[in-house]
Amino acid sequence: MGSVVTLAFAGNEYQVSAPEYGYTTKIVMPFHWQRKLPLGYSGFDDGTQRDIRIWSGSFILTAAQATTFLNFYADADKGRGVNVGIRLPKNSGFTPFGPDKGDYGNYSVTVHDVVDSGMLLTPYKHFSIKCNMTAHTYPSVSVPRVKTDGSFQIGTVTGLRFPEPWPQPAVDYAMDIQFTRNGTAKTIDRLAGSDHCETTLKMVCNRSRAYSLLYFLTNTARTNDLTITTASGTYLFGLEKGTSGVYTCQWIDTELEVTHVNFDRYEFSPTFSLVSVA
Repeated sequence: MGSVVTLAFAGNEYQVSAPEYGYTTKIVMPFHWQRKLPLGYSGFDDGTQRDIRIWSGSFILTAAQATTFLNFYADADKGRGVNVGIRLPKNSGFTPFGPDKGDYGNYSVTVHDVVDSGMLLTPYKHFSIKCNMTAHTYPSVSVPRVKTDGSFQIGTVTGLRFPEPWPQPAVDYAMDIQFTRNGTAKTIDRLAGSDHCETTLKMVCNRSRAYSLLYFLTNTARTNDLTITTASGTYLFGLEKGTSGVYTCQWIDTELEVTHVNFDRYEFSPTFSLVSVA
């Protein structure tokens, strides 16, 4: 990636090269959901202070850098199960805890689940050190310059690229069926108005749009209703819920994985539950 990551503890600092693209950030949300009738969920939110962000990836290091990193982690007074600081230089491009948490400044983290995969052939005599980092504190973040990808809109976030592939709806029809001993079916039908609909959208975003959408979902939307506006022929929640419209939804993920694919590309797949269609 070209930049460096500085690990700091008790006045000592250790520098390693920033990890390869393809790393992931798992966002764990403290939501508790209960299905309700006719549509949607009743949700309880433990609050932003209980959100968890976990980075997973690999550092590609020289033997000297790998030794420094492993020695740091193995020392019970430094990196092993101890909160440490990481410092990222300005414009590092490394967003370990999501683009909405920035790529510059000081973070407090715990490093865990370290795996030394051994020496690599490419690049020769380098080592891949896999690990996870769980964040505790973040620096303040500057809003990136707006750069649009398309005309799709989720909540108040505009300029999004339409999902790739197209929306993946799932319908749970509100009908319970029991079969008798002679093979006939007995049903309880709560009628079509109670059919439960969800859809998963694979979002491919530049950093600006990823920042805005993740910030909106994790700070504004959370367990509240939001709207998704679609153009004709998109079938957000499948054929039965119409070709287009303004859909009132809830974001229902309790975990969302964000992948930093390359310099200006992030991918993640939020799931939404339908409340109503305008």
